[in-house]
Amino acid sequence: MAKLVSRRNPYIIGRPIDDPKLLFGRQDLFHVLKDNLSQDIKVTLLHGQRRIGKSSIIRNIAKSVELEDFVFIAFNLEDYTRENLCKILADLAQEIIEQLEIEDQKIKPPSIQDLDKEPYIFYSQFLAKVIKKLDGKKLVFLLDEFEALSDQYSASLLENFFIYLHSLIEVEQKLFLIIFAGRQSANIPNLLNSFQDAYIHEIDFLDEHSATQLITQPAQGILEYSQEAIKAIIELSAGHPYFIQVICFAIFVRARELDESHIGREDIDNIVDKAIENAEAGLAWFWDGLSVREKIVFSAIAESQKIGRIGETPFQILQKYGVFKREVIEKAVKELVDHKFLDAEGNKIKIELVGRWLLQRHPLRQEIKELQKFKEAENYFTDEDRKNFLSEEKKHNSIANDQKPSSTLTVTEKSLPLQRFSRPKKTEEIEIIQESKKAVSISKIEIVSPAKSRLSKGIRFLVIAGGMTFSAAVIGTFIGMSTRCLASGSENKILGVFCVDNHSSNFSSGDRTFFPIKNNTYRDQAIESFKLANYSTATELFEQATKSDRTDPEVLIYYNNALAKQRENYFTLAVVVPADNTNFAEEILRGVAHAQQEFNQKNGLNGRLLSIIIANDGDGKQREKAKQIAAELVKTKSILGVIGHNFSEATQAALTEYKKGRIPLISPASSTTSLQENNNFFRTIPSNAAMGDKLAKYAINNLHLTRVVIFKSTSLFSQSMTEEFQNKFQKLGGKIIRQVDLTQSTLNAQKEVNLSLDKQAQGAVLITDQQYSNVALDIAKANNNTIHNYQNQKQRKLKLLSTNPLYSDETLTQGGNAVEGLITVVPWFRDAEKAKKYAQTAKKLWTIDVSWRTASSYDATQALIQDLSVDSSRKTILASLENANFLVKQTSGYPLKFSSEGEREIEPVLLEVKEGKYIAVP
Repeated sequence: MAKLVSRRNPYIIGRPIDDPKLLFGRQDLFHVLKDNLSQDIKVTLLHGQRRIGKSSIIRNIAKSVELEDFVFIAFNLEDYTRENLCKILADLAQEIIEQLEIEDQKIKPPSIQDLDKEPYIFYSQFLAKVIKKLDGKKLVFLLDEFEALSDQYSASLLENFFIYLHSLIEVEQKLFLIIFAGRQSANIPNLLNSFQDAYIHEIDFLDEHSATQLITQPAQGILEYSQEAIKAIIELSAGHPYFIQVICFAIFVRARELDESHIGREDIDNIVDKAIENAEAGLAWFWDGLSVREKIVFSAIAESQKIGRIGETPFQILQKYGVFKREVIEKAVKELVDHKFLDAEGNKIKIELVGRWLLQRHPLRQEIKELQKFKEAENYFTDEDRKNFLSEEKKHNSIANDQKPSSTLTVTEKSLPLQRFSRPKKTEEIEIIQESKKAVSISKIEIVSPAKSRLSKGIRFLVIAGGMTFSAAVIGTFIGMSTRCLASGSENKILGVFCVDNHSSNFSSGDRTFFPIKNNTYRDQAIESFKLANYSTATELFEQATKSDRTDPEVLIYYNNALAKQRENYFTLAVVVPADNTNFAEEILRGVAHAQQEFNQKNGLNGRLLSIIIANDGDGKQREKAKQIAAELVKTKSILGVIGHNFSEATQAALTEYKKGRIPLISPASSTTSLQENNNFFRTIPSNAAMGDKLAKYAINNLHLTRVVIFKSTSLFSQSMTEEFQNKFQKLGGKIIRQVDLTQSTLNAQKEVNLSLDKQAQGAVLITDQQYSNVALDIAKANNNTIHNYQNQKQRKLKLLSTNPLYSDETLTQGGNAVEGLITVVPWFRDAEKAKKYAQTAKKLWTIDVSWRTASSYDATQALIQDLSVDSSRKTILASLENANFLVKQTSGYPLKFSSEGEREIEPVLLEVKEGKYIAVP
């Protein structure tokens, strides 16, 4: 097989396919379209799920249908939800002029104002002339995203547009329509009413043969898939082409990192998390387009599959939550089956990858709680059920936060919607072990059945809380359970009886995983042992878990924590990561885990090991959650220092809490300049001021750019970096021609590039964040496609510059030739001379190349480790970090020293993309 290292990724995600040879399984559809047009079928309706490949089909119709007497005009209706008919017709006319390259001065597209006065001039004064100019050829409108006009704001527009289109094909024999609609919804019956003779065809999932072609042929001669691997991909994707591409894209990236061309079943298991991360944009529509009832049922079925209860109806699942209105649930199931989100029986999610994503992002209990907040809940719950559910939630929350040594909880059978009930046959004794630092301490529980005749013998619970053992009489009926709490770890059983929200679910030192989607049996067994304080067994199992998946830093941290727990006297640090973003979270955890492993392998400090508490701030941009996380960490006095957060928004919000507790915070990733205002804050990457300065100087002094356009997003990082670059660039004599917001829903990349060139811009600075990196790449692609004749000069392009969010393998693979020559400023580069030794050591540990986040997290942990002593405290560590003589030599390549403002004294690195690789700029 061919050498992988230098190969581009042949799989395509996030953009349409231009080559019909790569559009597997759609040749029959093209034959159908050819036959329809040949037989003068005026309207063809194609419908299917989003991301099923409609845009790729539209792009390839002209190449694949092969009818010389037809010309095709593609028009997307996605952005016309709040527009009117005249706006649609005016833009459609403009598209016809541009796509057919009509230069006849006698054929001018009508304006919105003209159409507003008389809509039918679109045909009489424009379209009729266009068709006449085609010299006998027929015109086909390819109308995409019809469902955009079906929401409540566009109902009348949809009806008007249907009527108008119908009148056009009635009067013009040479006009044909191919309409592309999303999943089957209300707009299709409307279409059928308007076009009763329409031919309807579903764009379905790929069959096994076509799916296998899509998996194997793009990488033929590069990767070799085993039959088991192919089967696993098809099982995960159900033959949906988008998800096949997503999975194979992640496989190729991993294969290239390992330089391994043979793909087996285990390789598929190892990339599922990464595939889900890559597919976030595509997965979101599975959720956003659903009604509330569909969302609840969708999450319920995902949960049933997770815990192995496939076959149990959604009604049975949701009964445990007090959702009893059968007709509402059955209607939602039918809708999900119609959308092909569920199998024909309505008991299983059709695309397994979607089910795994739901467990991560939309767990059932969370969605039930969200529903309870809205008036719409009355459609799903009886008044009594809703009242009981809310009452129990409030009671559970109160118990979880109760700091008192004694409390009594009364539970009725009716108020436990999560459980099935069964009477015990004998008195039972249950042992509950609670660590002394846990918030929950219950001395008495009363479980009371409303049916007095069912009272049975009491149960004695032996409760060990805070190291003290005592008995508590339990009065009433024991209600046995046959179900488990949520597997994600977001719920715990109180005294083994019922499930409550676990308010400590955002923290773990080994008692839960933040990445439940990753399959690791050893890890799951180790966590159970860790919960029971069986640290010896937990150590052995976590060690096996690290061998099972060497790329997983969470299990290595837990392994070292279990070792530390066995010795009882240990140091504690915390790291805060955005666990919703698996990639970023694991990059940070790898650096922390590496430093912890090295420290503990050397027997720590005088035999005292290091334990790490992992905290999860969700997606990393929720300010209130970040503050809550910080407040909890500050309360835990054993924590000597914190590494985190990833995003500047979270760091900024949390800093006030850390400052109150005088606890040192070292961020490995937050570079916003304004964070310097807190004297307990340090960072191990250059600030935006340093990176903006470096990039501006290079633009002026080396590239000789004096006029640039900035493409930015609305994130705190982007705003800060824009300000820093702009200030320095202007001081050096440069001029910012314009600033463009990448978050605009109506942004047209090609028009923005052309306009920038019209204004004599020489360069474009892409200052984005991860969320809008694809939009920034669209700018790069538009720039690469530019054929711009400015003042009679030859074709010109903008010189591209960017910041570290675009420093990734995805930029190289998705950007392709468009990013060739891109200049990027980054905090750290693995191939730099000083960084190579650490990069090689880290790759040996993790089996993959590490990122700048891993390097800076390693350095942050090393900074805190260096300050550990017999009498370490937050105060002593903070004083040392502020000391001018503080210096760490064991780092990811460069000595670590902080300035008086908490800034690391380090130069950012400039990189250039050359021949599809990043190389350091001399």
